[in-house]
Amino acid sequence: MRDQPVTRIMTEPPVFVAPTATPDLARLLMARKSLHHLVVLTDGRLVGMLSASDLMDTSAATVAELMQPDPVSIPDTASLQDAAEILASGAFHSLPVVDVNGRVTGVVTSTDLIRLLLQQLPGPAHRPAESREGLVLASDTEREHLLNRVLAAADLYLHSGQGSHEHAALLRAVEKAKEGVRPGLRINRL
Repeated sequence: MRDQPVTRIMTEPPVFVAPTATPDLARLLMARKSLHHLVVLTDGRLVGMLSASDLMDTSAATVAELMQPDPVSIPDTASLQDAAEILASGAFHSLPVVDVNGRVTGVVTSTDLIRLLLQQLPGPAHRPAESREGLVLASDTEREHLLNRVLAAADLYLHSGQGSHEHAALLRAVEKAKEGVRPGLRINRL
């Protein structure tokens, strides 16, 4: 999985705005497309990134006043591991993906990486049968391994600058995971 191309999970085509666009237009685009980030382009050239948290400043008249200029980008030839290492720094949680000509072809986020991780975790077909008392994992080792992977993904997400609502929901889920309980399920302790 680590060596697979970042293009496997990136959002494409990227949704973008011009630096001269209004914050209201950016908010509308994010809401309509259910996004937390927008690429900012001038004449097809990457000039910035705008996040939902940037839009909390209501005093700005244009996207240019709010965007993060000169964002870090990643080539479309990069691997998932390359993207994960950059995003794990916690400085930001969105990377524009550019082709050899510098054209933005997509965006990869920490949320994309977490979704991929969740796809890799065992699903219902891999779970043991449910007992009268609740779901029982096969062993302490399996439970610990899965919990560590989920907590690592949650830690990345929490340090990526998501909004307060997302933060609170994830913190509650992490606390339940630490207790050995997934929301909506009872897990017997072995």
